[in-house]
Amino acid sequence: MIKKSKSGSRKLPAIRPFAILAVLGLLACPFAVASAADIRIGGAAESCNGMFEVISEQIRDETGITPLISPSSSAQALLDLDRGVIDIATTDVPLENIVRDLEKRGYLVVPENFQVQGIGTNTILVYLNRGNGVTALSQEQLRDIFSGKITNWKQVGGENRKIVVVWGDETPDQNRLFTRYVIGSRPLARSAVRATGQQDIIRRVIGNPGAIGIASHVYKSGRTRNPRTPFVSSKVIAITRGIPSDDAQKLLEVVKSYDF
Repeated sequence: MIKKSKSGSRKLPAIRPFAILAVLGLLACPFAVASAADIRIGGAAESCNGMFEVISEQIRDETGITPLISPSSSAQALLDLDRGVIDIATTDVPLENIVRDLEKRGYLVVPENFQVQGIGTNTILVYLNRGNGVTALSQEQLRDIFSGKITNWKQVGGENRKIVVVWGDETPDQNRLFTRYVIGSRPLARSAVRATGQQDIIRRVIGNPGAIGIASHVYKSGRTRNPRTPFVSSKVIAITRGIPSDDAQKLLEVVKSYDF
């Protein structure tokens, strides 16, 4: 059962990192086969999975609409939206920034053709293995860990264990924000283990006692530990080409009703 908070927004159901892998496979079907009751969604993996995938079953139950989700990137999603390949692009990057980036790459899109609405907030948290006893990390410590200067948990009050930095290759917007506000200009540790998306990051953190990684707050669970740290949050938006269809808006209203 979905619980409502005092503000009237609904709490997310408990997230099991591996439980939705099978669903992801089903939702990765080509957009061209979408039916009238399907809404095609693309964009940054953090927004697609963190705002839509986690409640895809609730969306279907409440509206009869099936969200067809295909993570890509903020820029690619806007191009796909402009070409009619998807119905909704979702990202935590402002529209004007995406348009500017596309112009630099030789693509011209007209921002006035799109409508933007906020759908929630994404908070990037630091994730540790459940057995890690470290309860807090400062910005300086995080910067030194992710850049490879600090290599053992003993250096920050933990056990004598090698630190394993886990970094997502398919989470560019998340990486950009965390780098900008936490890591700074330092390069990522050369020894960093490369993961794919956020679910893979969480899986690797769960499986390695020395691991540390970053992911959206929606993956928070008893399977991992989140130390007290400076955190980075960003507003997540949904972009449509002109006024969204009735089905698209109905779907977005369900997303907005959750406590993201």
